Amino acid sequence: MTRAGISLVAIVALSVLGYTPASAHDDVAWKAEREGRFAAVKAALPPQDATIATIKSKTAAMVSAYRAAPGPALQHPPVVWRTAAAPVVVFDTAVAPRMVVVPAGEYTIGSPDTEAGRQHDEKRRRVRLNRAFAVSMFPITYGEYSWFVHASGHKSATACTMPDNVSASGARDWLNPGFPQTPRSPVTCVAYADAQAYVRWLAQTTGHRYRLLSDAEYEYAARGGTTTAYWWGEDFAAGCAPVNSADACDPFAFTVPLDKSKANAFGLFDVAGNVGSWTSDCWHGNCAARVVRGGSWATPASDLRAAARVRGDVRATSADRGFRVARDL
Repeated sequence: MTRAGISLVAIVALSVLGYTPASAHDDVAWKAEREGRFAAVKAALPPQDATIATIKSKTAAMVSAYRAAPGPALQHPPVVWRTAAAPVVVFDTAVAPRMVVVPAGEYTIGSPDTEAGRQHDEKRRRVRLNRAFAVSMFPITYGEYSWFVHASGHKSATACTMPDNVSASGARDWLNPGFPQTPRSPVTCVAYADAQAYVRWLAQTTGHRYRLLSDAEYEYAARGGTTTAYWWGEDFAAGCAPVNSADACDPFAFTVPLDKSKANAFGLFDVAGNVGSWTSDCWHGNCAARVVRGGSWATPASDLRAAARVRGDVRATSADRGFRVARDL
């Protein structure tokens, strides 16, 4: 396999290496094996710093040269300033999540009045993202979050709620959300503060700026350059293969391990379904609540639309809510 020819499939295979969470923090042999495997992948890729510099330079040139076509802005198709033909993967450390570069671009956020399931807060407007940024290939996993907890000593929120329950359970938390977990499952039952603590730890550990995605960044990344209700098209039924939701025809009752779904055009998995994701944006100016994106294993088809958003109390945790992260380039 050449340096330029390593495939996304190979990246995924190395991203899902499993371990036992209870011993992850002191399992030196496991850490050495994981670091060795990721080092092999990084050796097969062009130097990361040079790749990022090229992306930034090409993006700046394309943004500078762009001129919007005449006509109603909301009707313009998305503009995606791609700098490479295939997804570009960013590796920082063996314990950090695998990141995919999302190209800069411009798109219309929200949904048309005619879209089935549309909510009143999905007003359309044009958004431009002038810089490429990296997004975790998958939602943060149980294994990755476990490593963070063991390494940092972070005390996570408890009293997690199942999506069909009104009240929380003191006995339920990210370690035991109410269904079996594996290191490759997306972590759930994390509060907004837990997600923020994780990204701060990643930034301190890697020396790079990790953060939660904004509301607009999430929809742009989830759409992957599309304008349809779902990233795979207008017909929800076509999403049986790529998504895990309450309505999809998958065999899973709860979360799906991260290698069981399909990627969108940007190379991102589970941007719709499996678990909802915290974003950094306040809910209509109320910062005691944040925008949650992506739908989950427990939500209906309408909540998996690219424009759909729900309210999340920052103090609350849910067994169908996790998060994914962004990294500035």
